[in-house]
Amino acid sequence: MGQLDPTTRRLTLTLLRSILNDDSECAARAVLELGGTKMAQNQSEELRLDLDRIIQLCRRRGGARWTDAIIDTARRHGIRLPSSIILYAKAAILNESLVTELDPDFKVLPVVERMIAPILEKEVMALPRQLQRDLPELTRRYAEVLQDLPNLIREYISTQNA
Repeated sequence: MGQLDPTTRRLTLTLLRSILNDDSECAARAVLELGGTKMAQNQSEELRLDLDRIIQLCRRRGGARWTDAIIDTARRHGIRLPSSIILYAKAAILNESLVTELDPDFKVLPVVERMIAPILEKEVMALPRQLQRDLPELTRRYAEVLQDLPNLIREYISTQNA
């Protein structure tokens, strides 16, 4: 309790980054992946538009209560987010409400941007190590696909000629 698992943490950072970068498409993918949800293209586009509205509103208000807006939007689209994300959002809302009560002119988003930058930098720096660790398995998988490719092409051609 009190920590996000690595996948949820990565997706939460992706969601934060997409909000900071005004990228509603990336935000929609992160929300869908957080909820383990597959959607039809038109439903996914509706989610993206809703998230775009949240991002724009968040920019105008300096980040005011974007977490609960995203949770409400996910719920409205039938996406069930993990309980750890709900707890994270509640903590963020509580902190934001307290700070706003103390200083009504306080803007959350600039603070989030400053806090997330070193975390994202560390995540990006870890990518080469992760790739180095995963490369042997990826190479093996691609080699298997390449070995099967001629047979797959022959099968495809034979179904097209039939």
